[in-house]
Amino acid sequence: MTEQKQPIGYLFESIAIYDQSTLSQFVDNLIPEQAFYALTQAIQMAYSKNIYTLQEAEVLSKSLRILTEPKKETPTEE
Repeated sequence: MTEQKQPIGYLFESIAIYDQSTLSQFVDNLIPEQAFYALTQAIQMAYSKNIYTLQEAEVLSKSLRILTEPKKETPTEE
């Protein structure tokens, strides 16, 4: 049986890091989808730790919903 490598830590409590080189590789090769995921995870982690005021949390919550909801098709005029 092969032993699975265990993470040394997690970024934003959700992105596993196995060693310093994987962290560097993640940062150096970050694509827009990964950047968006990292930002949403950072916001959600900070929110869960009560880092924001009520007003800030409201703005961030609405912003996340806008950015993560599927885009609705708007009818085009002909």
